[in-house]
Amino acid sequence: MVYARVQYGRWAVKSLLAAFILLVIILTENAFTVVHGEVAQRMIPIIEAYRAAFGASHAEYETAWDKADNLLGDLSHDKTPASDEASATLLCYYLGAHTEEEMMENVIARGPRELPYLVEYRKRRPVLLRVDLDLLLTDSGTCHFDLDEAIKEINKGGK
Repeated sequence: MVYARVQYGRWAVKSLLAAFILLVIILTENAFTVVHGEVAQRMIPIIEAYRAAFGASHAEYETAWDKADNLLGDLSHDKTPASDEASATLLCYYLGAHTEEEMMENVIARGPRELPYLVEYRKRRPVLLRVDLDLLLTDSGTCHFDLDEAIKEINKGGK
């Protein structure tokens, strides 16, 4: 009899946990969009490099930041649609204050072709579904502010 109660208790806990997870998925389904494919392939090395630079030792500091900045520079020179989207998406990640300015300039320089991505990510925040990288997502207020600024500057026609 005790065994049956223990089994029922475990089943009840598992059922409640499953229901909670399902509820979270349903509630957040329209809040986020998962970035994948070529866009993710362009973003991941950049975010990883900046994450490594944040944690670099004094001896490795300059090298780590140079690597991260070079990867971001390569993205800014790549004019493919995947790089356009990756550039817009990176505005929702914190990669440093100076880096944020560079990312904003890159997005604005790309012009109106960025608008669909900016509007989409204003509605549904981008995530990579990698906890180690998504920890660098900015809060929704900062993300929305940056996206709105980029939209405003592009609509004005420049920097």
